[in-house]
Amino acid sequence: MILSPITHSEEVVHIKDLDTNKIIDLYRRDFGIDVIPELGNFPQIGMYQCKSSLLRFYAHYEEIAGKDAFYCQLAQKYASYYSEDKWEFNAVLPYFKKKSKVLEIGSGNGYFLDKLKKLQIKDITGLEISSDAAKTCQQKGHQVINSPIEDLNEEKTYDVICSFQIFEHLPNVDATLLKSIKLLEKDGLLMISVPNNLSLLFSLDPYHTLNLPPHHVMLWDEISLRKIAKLYDLEVVDILKSEATISEKSRIYKLQLVGIFGSFFGSIFHTLTRFWAKNLMGQRYGAAIIAIYRKK
Repeated sequence: MILSPITHSEEVVHIKDLDTNKIIDLYRRDFGIDVIPELGNFPQIGMYQCKSSLLRFYAHYEEIAGKDAFYCQLAQKYASYYSEDKWEFNAVLPYFKKKSKVLEIGSGNGYFLDKLKKLQIKDITGLEISSDAAKTCQQKGHQVINSPIEDLNEEKTYDVICSFQIFEHLPNVDATLLKSIKLLEKDGLLMISVPNNLSLLFSLDPYHTLNLPPHHVMLWDEISLRKIAKLYDLEVVDILKSEATISEKSRIYKLQLVGIFGSFFGSIFHTLTRFWAKNLMGQRYGAAIIAIYRKK
């Protein structure tokens, strides 16, 4: 029985199935990581969509979502996994004030906490489920708790709760949203940055390795981000989308060529023409989207 991660009901639609063996091979090839412990019990990974929120998700998200050991491996194998200067960081900084009480869900190595500290914001708390990353933050002097938000006590409330590239990983997304809203002050801001699955980077590439389980189990886009505002009684303050970088435009261009000419000839055409073609491409949305909500 497949249930929506938002409504916990059977009101879901089956979209397609992905080949588990192909996903396993991709993680081995690209990162040298064995994901059989997470995915091996499922010969296919179904993609579904919640009818109420229109959020797409992978079936059995609770079982196949990456755990601490997976993320510790990924951080070791993929040097730029925790990026020091994400587009999202600078995009949301104007919404913070010096007196803001801030909670960041999923602090990674503390790069956004570093930025908040430079703004002289003093009341900052981070949450991080990776024990290695939490230790890194603590060694830098940040108050970071190695815990999911559901286990956080409710004695303190916050003016801003933010997360960057976290909600696509969460098997318990409903519980996280409910607890985040509960911990917010009235008129407080909730900021959620996720991969933009309406971007051609992902819509043209259903087997984009890091957009697959066990890494990602939720597939967000602007439609689902707007839908959850109504479901959780939030006001949408803003929706921000990253513009595709030159390298992302090159990737999109290659995906388009492969779709037309096939993998072999598409790759050749891309190699021959990418240097000028990517610069001629108009505006394209990049990999990230941010939803900023206000608690009513």
